[in-house]
Amino acid sequence: PCDLVIEAEGVAFNAHKNILCGCSPYFSNTQQTPGVYRIPGVSADTMRLLIEYAYTRHLEVTRDNVQLLLAAADQFNVMGALRACSGFLGRQLCVENACISGSYWCHVFGSLLAFNGT
Repeated sequence: PCDLVIEAEGVAFNAHKNILCGCSPYFSNTQQTPGVYRIPGVSADTMRLLIEYAYTRHLEVTRDNVQLLLAAADQFNVMGALRACSGFLGRQLCVENACISGSYWCHVFGSLLAFNGT
């Protein structure tokens, strides 16, 4: 059975703590009430994607969600999701947007992975 609840934007997600801890040290280091994690500043959709990633190690990164996913992956130190977002941004870079979109977000989150093609 699930042993914790994650709340984001008032939406509750049931999960297994050991699965989430295997993906992110945030859930093993937090001092919040055991079993309940209230996550401010992260959308329910983004939290759902990160929880699904913890279970499946698959992340559907799109132009519409990459910025929020990158921010949340950085916040929770989910390295696989950071790599997926960085890789997506790296594949999107072109002459027209290299100085604005991709490089900005990679700089903000200190992720240089997008620039080395991983």
